[in-house]
Amino acid sequence: NIFCAMHAFSALDIPIVRGGTVVWEQGLSRTLLRGINEGYDVAFTIDYDSVFLPGHVEHMIDVMEKNEWIDALVPIQSKRSSAEEVLFQNDDDAIGIMQPDPREPRVSKIRTGHFGLTAIRLGALAGVRKPWLLGVPNKDGDWGEGRIDPDMYFWKNWGEGGREVYLANRINIGHMQLMTTWPDQDLHPYSVTVEQWNEMEAASA
Repeated sequence: NIFCAMHAFSALDIPIVRGGTVVWEQGLSRTLLRGINEGYDVAFTIDYDSVFLPGHVEHMIDVMEKNEWIDALVPIQSKRSSAEEVLFQNDDDAIGIMQPDPREPRVSKIRTGHFGLTAIRLGALAGVRKPWLLGVPNKDGDWGEGRIDPDMYFWKNWGEGGREVYLANRINIGHMQLMTTWPDQDLHPYSVTVEQWNEMEAASA
């Protein structure tokens, strides 16, 4: 992941800033605020488990530079545990449906995205209500079903602040996950994700 970032951003003379902390939403908020205070136009957020190419970043920069009405731009990324599930929703809560914008066919309006490789126009962010990211428990005060995670809070808050987010519908990035490889009875390798291993282990208990 870090070599992806170095390869993609260093060639474009874009600084890479580490915002890591034990509470990730605080670190990301502080880093975005730093970008605003230092006068940057756009910030890219990068998750530790995303992989991408320099051309992906160049494409997104080109889209942002040519379309000032785009407040945030999100590439297509699958969930780690399911390649069929993607990390965006559009305005009618449908998942995985892209309708190109007539002003710019390379993008589609969505309601929620992710932070895997997301371009945020900092001038738009500056006017959004704080806190930008916040975890909210469910009605029982628990962190199970019904909670709002910090990333989903961000996109909800973003929309309520009159900001829009678009999908870069020609950019697909990778989502890393840990896997184990096993030999079968014929010594042919097969791979198992952590989630699959947990299911296997639970079934054998």
